[in-house]
Amino acid sequence: MEQTRHLYPDSELSEKISARWQSKLIANSLPDTSLTGWHKGFTELQKLQDRLNQLDEQKGKYLTVSELKTTVFSISKAFNDGVPAEELIRQLRTTSQNQPLSQDLLNRTALKLRQLNNSYMMVTSDRAAMTQQQ
Repeated sequence: MEQTRHLYPDSELSEKISARWQSKLIANSLPDTSLTGWHKGFTELQKLQDRLNQLDEQKGKYLTVSELKTTVFSISKAFNDGVPAEELIRQLRTTSQNQPLSQDLLNRTALKLRQLNNSYMMVTSDRAAMTQQQ
């Protein structure tokens, strides 16, 4: 892709190949929910921690069980929306030696790694293209 762009700058062929490549990368990269799930979860966890610390400093203030359950549910949902590849690999590693690895878990891990790689390639190729245009 980069070689075509370098050999044939501003050509229709180069533009078509670039557009097709970008389209495939986008289709096979991580969805936005996966990219933001863990960040959102950690942000909400930090907010909960800050709120608990604030309440701890104020006499007579408290957090209801309902408020706590709602916050914990929101955090759990954010984490479950984007299970990172590291967690999937940890799950594979903790499978008992005398049990076969789950095909579903293997497939989800392979897909996540491919999506991560494609997302990485999209970011770096976008930056490389911007640098060349300057």
